[in-house]
Amino acid sequence: MTSPEHFASEVIIELLKILPMTIVAGIVAYVAWQQWQINQNRLKMELFDRRYEIYESTINAITKPWEEFDGNTILTIYKNIAPISFLFENSEDIELFHRKILSVTDDIIQFKEEINFGNVGRVPPTKEQTKNLRKLIGRVNSLREDAPKIFKKNLTLKV
Repeated sequence: MTSPEHFASEVIIELLKILPMTIVAGIVAYVAWQQWQINQNRLKMELFDRRYEIYESTINAITKPWEEFDGNTILTIYKNIAPISFLFENSEDIELFHRKILSVTDDIIQFKEEINFGNVGRVPPTKEQTKNLRKLIGRVNSLREDAPKIFKKNLTLKV
């Protein structure tokens, strides 16, 4: 029969054998958790970068000078619409906003064609055309003011 002292020393020896493995397991778990945190932050940064690209492209589309509103502006906006539902939480609002930009851009292009914009010898715009131009300018300015509000929720970087 073994004495209690002998039994206690055997238990202590066994515990000392397990202790290094437990410490290593704890260190491995801590490193894994740190890697997970780093990857989460990297994902947030990449998502922010992709969202900001679309925001910047949208702002550029609605702040172009009148001369530059053309088919390329429309293509840029359509290119922005495609990934919206995957990247933004309030994708319906942002998609609707892009559709408003498309509508305004289309109206600007039509207006430019109507008044023969940029051509030599063009006739001065009528009062009706001037009124329509003011409305278009108001719509563009409204879009410029609304853009930061619509995108703000998704452009707040929380790391």
